[in-house]
Amino acid sequence: MEGCFVAGGAFVQRSRRLSVDGLRGREWRSGGSRGSSLRSNPVRCATESQLLQKQEVVTTEVVEDTAPPPAVQPSKRQVLLSLALLIATDKALIVLFRTLNIQFPASLFGMLAMFGTLLVLDVFKPEASTKVAGAYQPGVNFLAKWLAVCFAPSLVVLPLAPMPASADLLRTVGVLVLGWAMSLLSAAYVAIGLQKLSVSEDEDAPTPAAPIVMPPYRKLAKILGASTAGTFLLSLASSSFTPFVAAYTLSATLLGFCLGNLLSKDVKKIIHPLITCTLTALSAIFVLAQASGVATAGLLAGYITRAHSIAQVGGGDLLLSLLGPAVVSFAFQMYSRKKIMKQRSLEVIGASFFASVFGLFGTAFLARLFNASAYVRKFLIPRQLTAPLAIRAAEALSADIGLCLSVVVLTGLIGANFGRLLLDMFKIRDPAARGIATGASAHGLGTAAIAAEPDAFPFAAITMALVGLISSLLILTPPSNLSKLRNTADPHEDLVEAEAFERKDIMDTAEPVKSFQILALHIITITIKSHCLSKGHL
Repeated sequence: MEGCFVAGGAFVQRSRRLSVDGLRGREWRSGGSRGSSLRSNPVRCATESQLLQKQEVVTTEVVEDTAPPPAVQPSKRQVLLSLALLIATDKALIVLFRTLNIQFPASLFGMLAMFGTLLVLDVFKPEASTKVAGAYQPGVNFLAKWLAVCFAPSLVVLPLAPMPASADLLRTVGVLVLGWAMSLLSAAYVAIGLQKLSVSEDEDAPTPAAPIVMPPYRKLAKILGASTAGTFLLSLASSSFTPFVAAYTLSATLLGFCLGNLLSKDVKKIIHPLITCTLTALSAIFVLAQASGVATAGLLAGYITRAHSIAQVGGGDLLLSLLGPAVVSFAFQMYSRKKIMKQRSLEVIGASFFASVFGLFGTAFLARLFNASAYVRKFLIPRQLTAPLAIRAAEALSADIGLCLSVVVLTGLIGANFGRLLLDMFKIRDPAARGIATGASAHGLGTAAIAAEPDAFPFAAITMALVGLISSLLILTPPSNLSKLRNTADPHEDLVEAEAFERKDIMDTAEPVKSFQILALHIITITIKSHCLSKGHL
């Protein structure tokens, strides 16, 4: 019985095969009339042997279709130690990058560096790579369950972001929605088109990734509901306001996330748990503001303080502190699917490069099509980048950083909420194409939202990083002439300066656009040819 519990279906399969083999053995070894009749009738013997083989095949198929046994859950101590290791890795990279004055996001570099290190170790010392991955895995699994909620603070404080004028706001929303949909679908179809070259017919089908075991959201919702109510009363009664408010807003955010995950699968395709946790946090802040007489904007500003003192930390700061380690943990998700990612490497690289070029210049083209001003076009261009990279791009383009970050958050929100639904509507089922399209069009928020699809998630993570890297290089590299915009005047000053920026807009620089198009075509052509040669297609 113990063997059945440990080995699950495999044990039953072996026992059934043994019973069939035992029956066959008894049939052949028996000295009675049955055995003699079989020996005297070879045709009958062959027929019954075939029946036994068919019975064995059918039995095996039935057993293999049963659900696999649950994986052994790590202890709380293992999870805490693994989380501490991820946090320490992220903090060490942050300190290193600050010391070296490197502007690239440390967590994004950590993800790529860790993934590369694991691949190298897997070639030269496989046992070492297994040990490293095993040490981090409990923390990686924990963060995968709560990944989306780590991105919620940026959405909660979105009402504090500056907003353009009403006419520009409509144009901005139009460019964001249409640009996101075009980026998503074009990246997906490019990946599907490259799939014929990246996967040969003799390659084995990949083993599906194990599904993520989700927390008991119903039970947690009850606990968090009680915590939210208790910290609300403490926030009203206590004179030391800030720590209790932080606990209150944190509990409300997590409560909204749990409630969102309790919705049906069909509803979650339209209303992602990110939406529910954002609305719950905003409602909780509004209720507390009304009950305490404090301005709502003041409480909302205290949600993210980025303070180093524990007494001044907001509820959103606690979630944001896990965002860096969560991004680093993507490396282990990709490493666990390294075989299929190697098979589909051409799709990842080709689609990432295409999405980077198309996203930048396509956004600028759409903004001009919507007759948006130069001021609006500039903060729209980095919409597909993660927030740290978008800040650097906004500085290079002399765009409004606050509005640029708002655009980035809105793009991620649209992708997280509607990305999977749109892919389903266009019947795009391939996990690699779904992941690539999501990571290319909706950066971190979209990647977090597709974590529910374990086969697609690693592709979203690597594509998010590659698109961010390539897009940043296209904006910041001197040959693009975009870096010259750093030293120009502030576009807020007057209409004359805005017109000057308009003449220097990215779509007006015909030569850089042409040169990048040629460069893109050369790189994609060389990549495809080299891959075809390696596969023997040419």
